Parts: sequence; structure tokens; C-alpha cells
Amino acid sequence: MEAKSRNRLTIQTVLEKTILNRELFCIGLLVYSYVLGLVPIAVSNQGTARYVLAWAAVLLLYDLFTKRFTFRFYGNGYLIAFMVAVGVTYLVNGLPDISSGLADAAFIVVLFFLFYTMKMDMDREALKKFIRHIAGFTSFLLFGNTVVSFWLLWNGYSIPYLHDYGYATRLYYIGISREGRFCGPQGNPNLLGWFAMAGFVCTVLYLLLREKRGKLAWTYGIVSCALQWVCVALSESRGALVALYGGAAVSGFLYLVFCNKIRKKRWPVKAAVFIAVCLVCAALMSASRAVGKTTIGVIRDNITVQQGGNMSEEILLTQREFNGDLSTGRLVLMKTGLKAAWNENIILGVGAPNAPDRWLDYKPADFAGETSDAGNMHNLFVQLILNNGIVGLLLVCLFLWYCISCAWRAFFRCRCSSKDRSIMSALLFGISSFGLVGMVDSILIYPYAQYLDLLFFLFLGGLIQYIALSFGDEAVRDPIAQKIGSVFHRRQKGKEEDGDTH
Repeated sequence: MEAKSRNRLTIQTVLEKTILNRELFCIGLLVYSYVLGLVPIAVSNQGTARYVLAWAAVLLLYDLFTKRFTFRFYGNGYLIAFMVAVGVTYLVNGLPDISSGLADAAFIVVLFFLFYTMKMDMDREALKKFIRHIAGFTSFLLFGNTVVSFWLLWNGYSIPYLHDYGYATRLYYIGISREGRFCGPQGNPNLLGWFAMAGFVCTVLYLLLREKRGKLAWTYGIVSCALQWVCVALSESRGALVALYGGAAVSGFLYLVFCNKIRKKRWPVKAAVFIAVCLVCAALMSASRAVGKTTIGVIRDNITVQQGGNMSEEILLTQREFNGDLSTGRLVLMKTGLKAAWNENIILGVGAPNAPDRWLDYKPADFAGETSDAGNMHNLFVQLILNNGIVGLLLVCLFLWYCISCAWRAFFRCRCSSKDRSIMSALLFGISSFGLVGMVDSILIYPYAQYLDLLFFLFLGGLIQYIALSFGDEAVRDPIAQKIGSVFHRRQKGKEEDGDTH
């Protein structure tokens, strides 16, 4: 009997260190989603949701049956809700003709479940170590991506890749696009800019969480941040620039306002600090754009881009500018998406698989943009309305409101040490930056940008757990979780009382 018990424990230990190792799983998922962000892989295999959900179900079921965690935050009621969300998401993804307001909302909440519960057995130091490892790994990975991108740029590589979406054809370039934009191995300048922005954020977080910062660490940090910054500028991705400096403004303001010298000051002083932070970030963003435009202008003048392809491909690219429209057609996409949702099913949406076809049914007759953008609203909230209707939008907004309220309480009501404030501000830097990208591209449900999606929920889960460990469960209280938990506690107490009476 003892031998069987020892064997069982040995098997369980091996599983926890291999298949059920959450940190290895997280790193593997980041590598997998990074690979899917490369052209031509991204355009041929864009889905990671099924793998994420399947592994999340395995991990949480294991936790449930081994009683490894006490779900002090969500409670058993939320674990049941998680399983329902997984089932609904699988159902919708498996049957494309079914439309549901829960599909993308379920995926978003499930991801948060996964990354939040990943750290529930950790203390503060273990949590910081975990985030440092993930941030460091991501920083090194994206630093390598940036180095390869600059190598492609230096050698003037422009490798075309034509992809047929079924309802449209789009031309991608690895290295440099035909109009001289810096694309890197992602084949898309915006995606390259987002990856570089993520590399910058992760490098800052990695340095901040290191206990000892030697010369080698500082050298790497400075070189990495500089290269990532230049890469963001050269990509000419306005979304990446706004995300980088917008996130810096949010985290910088919170850090400065709640330092000991300014915390007790009146609101006019805090407002002045906020304005100063915004002006500094705006000036840096303008400088970044100037560097990018100047450098890209030199590249266009001095590097001869390969001129492969036929006339139809050339027309496809030249129409990308939308006659000088600063939104590059995004407003047209959003208006058409809202019109399609309103006329088809504003309550539950048209469903993600049907979005491109429904969008094409309502596009303007004079639309001159790429039809490969059909169904992609380039805005998280508009995308949710098109795919999942008002129901899906409300579910996600309630979830985001909860997360924002937790961060608000941590900064405004809890006394933070300088170190705690630094760590939370750095995590908010990443969360705010990736969230702002969601305003120009719906990254939380955007297939080939799920790398940023995963980082967003990793940092968000880490922030909420860090707040809980630092300031107690009351700091992350959720009225809905409390009500569900109270119901279960009453039932459990009733069962125990019945057992005692019998």
C-alpha cells in the first residue's frame, strides 16, 4: 500500500514538473504564438484558442480534483462558469453557423482564469520570480526578432508572399514592403511595431524585477530598449507608438502621483503632474515619428526593393493609403461593421466566422481598400459588437471594469511601498500599452496578434494576484464572486448541519 502511494506521488511529481508545469506551459504558449506571428505561417494557421482552452481545462480540473488550490478569489461557482464558457466557446468555434454573444467573451475570461490561477499557490517573491522569468524570456525572444528584422533591412531583403483568403488576396513582404515600410519577419509593419513595443515593455519589467543588476544586465537592457524603440519608430506603426507612450503616460502618472512627496498634495498638483507626463510622452512620440519618417525616407531613396508581382498586386498595395485618409480606412471598416451588426443581429452579433461575409454585404459601393480587411474592425469594442453583439460587449466590459476597479483600489486606497508601486506601475505599463493597441486592432481576439493577447492576460493576472498578496483579498473583492460564494457557503453549511442532525 505504501509502495503504491509512493508511486502515485512520484507520478504526480513528474507530471507537475513536465506536462502540468505552468511556467513551461506559459513559455511554450508564447513561443507557439510567436511562431504563428511569422509570415507565411500567420496567414495559414491563425488559431491558438482551442489549444489554450484545452490546456486550461486540464490544469484547472487537475487543481480541482487534487484540491491543490483554494479558489479564494473566484470560488467554486466561477470554476463552474469557466467550464460553461469553455463549452460554449468550443461549440461556437466547432459550428461556424451558430452565433453567440458568449464566444469571444468566453475566450477572454478563460484566458484570465488561466493566467490568474497559474500563480495562486505562490507567495509574493515566487510571483515576482515567475513574472521576471516570463518577461526576461519574452524580452530575449523579441530582441532576437528585432535583430533579425534589422538584418533584413540592412541587406535590403523584400520577399513577397501572396495569400488567398478565399474572398480576397493580399500581398505580404518579409523584410521591406514595396512602399518601403519596415516589415521584418512578421510581413506586416504594424505587427512588427507591436512586437518591438512588447519587447521594450518586457525589457523594462525584467530589469525592474531583477534583484541584482550588474553591468551585463544594464548593458543588455539599454541596448534592447534602444533597438526596440528604433524598431517601433521605423515600422511607422502609429498604433505601436500610441500604445508605447500612452502606456508610459498611464504608468508614469500613477507612479509619480502616489509617491510619498506627491500623494498628500491636492488634486491641482496631481493634475499638473499628469499634464507634464502627457506632454513629455507626446514630445517623445513626435520625436519617434520624426526619426521613423526621416530614416524610412532615406531607405526609400537608397534601397532598391525587388519589383516582383503583377499589376493586380501593385494596385492592391497602392490602394492601401485610402487617398491620404489618416485612419487608413479604419473608419470605413468600423461604420460598415456597425451597420452590419445593426441590420443582422445587434443583440448576439453575426459570429466571428460569418463576420467577413456579413461585412462585405454592407460595404460601400465605392470602397477602394483591401477586401482582405473584411470583418476586421481594428477596434476591440466594435469587433465585439459585430461578432458577439451587445451581450458579448457587456460581458467583456463588466470583466474589464472589475480589473480596473482592483487597480484603482490598490493605488488610491492602499498604502504602497516604493517597490510595490514600481512593480504595479511596470505591469500597468504593459497592460495599458497592449490595451491601447486594442483600440486600433482588436488584439484580444485578433488571430495573428495573440502573442500580445497572451502577454496582456499574463500581466493582468499577475497584477491582480500581486494586489491580493500585497493588500489582502479585500483589495480584489468582486461583488458577483461574493454573492456566488455566499450561496455555495450556505448550501455547504446546510449540508453539514443536515449531516450533524442525522
